[in-house]
Amino acid sequence: PHELRGKPALVTQNEGIWSATWFEHGVSYAAEIECDRPDAEACGGPSLIRALAEDLVFVGGKGAAK
Repeated sequence: PHELRGKPALVTQNEGIWSATWFEHGVSYAAEIECDRPDAEACGGPSLIRALAEDLVFVGGKGAAK
């Protein structure tokens, strides 16, 4: 179990692709990172996908429900 953006999340790696999924503002979100080399430092753990998800901002719509 993980937490992203203050919400329960699933962070996984499959065939070198890191994925993060979570539910926020009534919508399911997913982000993925695929490295061009399996030995790339960024793909050595979930840090990069977690940081990417945390840096996202809500844009547009009628406002974010909290």
